[in-house]
Amino acid sequence: MLMQNVCRASNPMFGDEFADEAVGPIAAAQMEIHLPAVQVAMPVVFSVAGFVCAFAMLQRTVLAIAMSMTVSPAFADDPVPRGKVAFFGIHLMNNVGDADESDERARIAMVEEQVAEDLSKPGFTLVEISPVSEQLKSIKNIASCNGCDMKLAQELGADYSATGELQKTSELILSMSFYLRDVGTKTNLRHGAVDIRGNTDESWTRGYRYLLKNIIFRGES
Repeated sequence: MLMQNVCRASNPMFGDEFADEAVGPIAAAQMEIHLPAVQVAMPVVFSVAGFVCAFAMLQRTVLAIAMSMTVSPAFADDPVPRGKVAFFGIHLMNNVGDADESDERARIAMVEEQVAEDLSKPGFTLVEISPVSEQLKSIKNIASCNGCDMKLAQELGADYSATGELQKTSELILSMSFYLRDVGTKTNLRHGAVDIRGNTDESWTRGYRYLLKNIIFRGES
């Protein structure tokens, strides 16, 4: 019980269920070992508790995903009507300043292919964006260009514009976002973002898959 209380006190985000599941057996073992010298051992117990809580949290949360959502009022109830989508890809924002971005560029291409597939599966039709390739070359970030993505999507005959961003803060911390905008109403129809831990193929793949399935198209089959 002491270990569980320490876990909750040092990490308010842990609930009772998490604390009991994560540190119950370990807490019992630690109390048996340290009880005879509780005055000396207490700092050790607290330190171990903090480590156990942090490690258990990492195991329990897939990819250590932290979610944030900005969506239209219709998000929770109404599925997005299927139509034509102009997917302009994912923009890389590298805050680390790496001289070599070859790994990140390869992963961008990988997740762009994945996102295109995940958009096609539920019934959206992807339009060819090559007719506006010259305009795209002059746009630094298609996901944040004061609506230029919707104008280009309209030129292509699409109903929606889809864009994404991947921000690399460090080798451990990265953020990814996705925008689905309505060309007809010129509104941000769906927007979601997740933080991932780890700069790997798997973390990128699972992060974007989670983003589309559980945030952008949450509740849709």
